[in-house]
Amino acid sequence: MSADTPRIYELGDLNQLTVAAGVTVYEGAFVFALKADGTAVVASPAISTHAFAGIAVQGATAGNKVTLKDRGKVQMPVTGASAASVGAIVYASADDTLTLTASTNVPVGTISRHVSSTTCIVEFRATAERDTAIA
Repeated sequence: MSADTPRIYELGDLNQLTVAAGVTVYEGAFVFALKADGTAVVASPAISTHAFAGIAVQGATAGNKVTLKDRGKVQMPVTGASAASVGAIVYASADDTLTLTASTNVPVGTISRHVSSTTCIVEFRATAERDTAIA
C-alpha cells in the first residue's frame, strides 16, 4: 500500500445472511449457507452442498437477513456422545440435531466438555472461521 485505506470493520462474532426462498429460520437453529449462492437454509444439510454458518440469534423468513453467532460455545445434546467424547468432532444432521457421525453431515465444532448423558458443551465455529483458524 502507498496510502491510507479506510476499512469498514465489524466487532464480535456475529454475521448476517439472506434467508433462502421458502425457508423460515428459528432462533437457536444451526444455519447453513448454500455453497451455490450463500443463502441461509436450515433443512437437510450435506457437506457437499452446505457450509456451517452459525447459530441463529433471532428468527427470520425468506428474503430477510438472519443474524448468526458464528463462533462460541453452546450446550446441546449430541447423539452418540459420552464422557469419553471430549475433543470429538461434532456434526449437524439438521438445524437442531447434533451427532458424532460424519457420513454426509456438516461439521460444526468439537465437544469441549461433557455435561451429562449426551448433553455436552460444543465449541462451534462457522466453516469459514474454522478453515481460517487452522490454515
